Amino acid sequence: MPTAMPHNRPPLKPDLWSEEAIEEAIGKLKDTEPPESLRVFLEKRIEEIPQTKAHTRLLARLHNELGLFWLQKEEMGWARTHLDTAVSLDPENLKAAYNRGNIALYEEEFEAALERYETILAKEPDHGGATYNAALCHALTGRVAEALPLFERAVVLSPDYAGAHFWAGECLLHQEKPDAALPYFHKASALNPDHPESSRGLAICLFHAGRHEEAICLCEHMLETFGPELTALRVKGDALLALGNPVEAAQSHIDMALIDFDAREFLVNRARYLMETEPDKAPPYVRCVLDHFPDFKSALDPQEPLHKDRPQDGRSQSHAQ
Repeated sequence: MPTAMPHNRPPLKPDLWSEEAIEEAIGKLKDTEPPESLRVFLEKRIEEIPQTKAHTRLLARLHNELGLFWLQKEEMGWARTHLDTAVSLDPENLKAAYNRGNIALYEEEFEAALERYETILAKEPDHGGATYNAALCHALTGRVAEALPLFERAVVLSPDYAGAHFWAGECLLHQEKPDAALPYFHKASALNPDHPESSRGLAICLFHAGRHEEAICLCEHMLETFGPELTALRVKGDALLALGNPVEAAQSHIDMALIDFDAREFLVNRARYLMETEPDKAPPYVRCVLDHFPDFKSALDPQEPLHKDRPQDGRSQSHAQ
């Protein structure tokens, strides 16, 4: 007959979880259970593991996972607290450092985020995420020259990531290097056909490369896919002009003015620019414009000085609307 256990004996303390067992449990919980189950598991493990130097690496791992949980919930305060703890416990935990940098980037603290990404890259130069996000920090603060080599490096590290190709193209287009930007926008658009900004950049680059028929086809596809698109209408019109179709070009540019009042200034400037530089194309273009906007007649008086800020053919950034 078994001996009864005395009521005053404390319960036996279970063995602490090993790092391998915790890793396995986290993986299973992520695959099979709702996120809340993972949170409870992580908090219990953090509570039971001794806060000693021998366990700092494991605790950092747990705090990083808990920070990710709150990050996905967009609870930035809790996420920041746990990720800061993880980085403090284990400065070599690059996952935690990267996730903490991502919070700074999300909150548009670009310099703080960049510092964290650069610290990671000093330890792991081929870290694709830190490379791309460091480039973003530069690009979003206007430092295009610093951003470009990092985006080009991100393309090498993550060749199937459309964002890296797109931003490399954007930087090159910003530097007025459309020929160099073309392959990046082409790849970005192929990887993510539903990204209108990539299509805009590609259309502009095709125009600059003299591939006018391709530019027109792409612009028509953009108009069918994305709806009214100022860049598509503008590039299509400019490509039609280059092919010697001023009436069709005017119709495309007129459509811009019909959907965006500010585009009317572009339309007038383009007409007057043609009057000065391509007088053979100007009359049919101007007649078409005046058929739709007769009140532009005085603005298209050839005796009036040309607007000093007249647009140049195809000279628009891919992000312009």
